[in-house]
Amino acid sequence: MKIKLSDLKEILASKKLDREKLDDFIKTSNAKINDLVDAGKTKINDLTDAGRTKINDLIEASKAKSAAKENTAVEVAEDKYADKKRSVIFVLAIVGAVATVAAIAYAVYRFATPKYLDDFDDDFDDDYDDDLTEEENTTEEKKEN
Repeated sequence: MKIKLSDLKEILASKKLDREKLDDFIKTSNAKINDLVDAGKTKINDLTDAGRTKINDLIEASKAKSAAKENTAVEVAEDKYADKKRSVIFVLAIVGAVATVAAIAYAVYRFATPKYLDDFDDDFDDDYDDDLTEEENTTEEKKEN
């Protein structure tokens, strides 16, 4: 049996407190309140699930963005390192090229230098050897005496 609010007002106005009608009104009121609470809980759960989903999406997006920033930072650091490495390799290549040119120039110089200069030095070596043998002879003569 459904009791309307107007019926409750009439009962209270006439001061007729029928226990059965009051119990029915309380039961129907409690049922309606429970239905509203359940509907509210369902809506709240739906909203919280949707909210959780959105929050999780935002968290994943922020993680992806921070990972992209980290990757970009790593790439920038690697680029700086690669630039330094490239410049060191370039300097070493220049030094190697200069050393190669110097070695080739020295080889050409040694090949093109006339051999008679070595013979000229050998002539003076013979004179020096003669001086040594004369000194040895004089020292030997002194020892004999």
